[in-house]
This record gives sequence, structure tokens and C-alpha cells, in this order.
Amino acid sequence: MKEKLEEYKIVFFIILMALFGSTAAFFKIALREMPIDMFTFLRFLFALLAFAPYFLTKPSEVVANKKKLILISLVAVANVLLFIFGLKHTTAIISGMLYAGVPLVTAVLAFLIIDEKVSLKKWFGIFTGFFGVLIII
Repeated sequence: MKEKLEEYKIVFFIILMALFGSTAAFFKIALREMPIDMFTFLRFLFALLAFAPYFLTKPSEVVANKKKLILISLVAVANVLLFIFGLKHTTAIISGMLYAGVPLVTAVLAFLIIDEKVSLKKWFGIFTGFFGVLIII
């Protein structure tokens, strides 16, 4: 039974990668058809609709440091906005490569700025993903 579950996990992972691996090309086509602000609004609207059931069923939890949470959230919003503006002005292939480099840049900055120790296993995963995307592109 456990082996069957492992097989399904791999199949599910492959399906997810096939779906989400094509988002850069899909976004590039969508940006040709609609303005950037409308596209960004729709992207955030779909995210809200996806997360709404979770937030509506869970009781509100107290956040200890709301200012820190807001700043971290703004970084995530900037990531989405900059990706969309960058995609508008470059090709889908280059944007996919730039997006694949995000974990690499994050790991290097975390190591340099906050002295986070990134294990050899994590570095291996980061480089495997980065070079996998590079080979595919």
C-alpha cells in the first residue's frame, strides 16, 4: 500500500510540473492580450479565491509581529509584480530561466546577509533544479 502511495506521489508531482512549468509561456500569451494591471489583478483574485476557503474556515490567529509580516508580504508582492513587468519586456524562455534562478539567489543572499547555513543537500537540490531548467530551455 505504501509503495502504491509513493507511485501516486511521483505521478502527481510530474502532473504538477507539467502544468506549472508552462506558466511563463501562458503568462506571456496572456500579457499580449490584456494590460499588465488587469493581468496582475486577475492573478491576485485567483489567489484570493484559492485561499479563501482556508481563511474562512480557520479561526483568526493572533500574529505576534504584524509589521514584520507586512514587510515580508510586500516582498512577495514585489516578486509577482516585477516578474510580470519583466515578462512583458522579455521572452518567455528568459523569464523562465530568471524565475528558476530565484532559489539560487535566495540561498546566496541568505548565506551572505543572515549567515544562514545551507546544507549540502539543499545546495544540491537548488543546482539540480536550476540546471534542469537550463537544460530544458
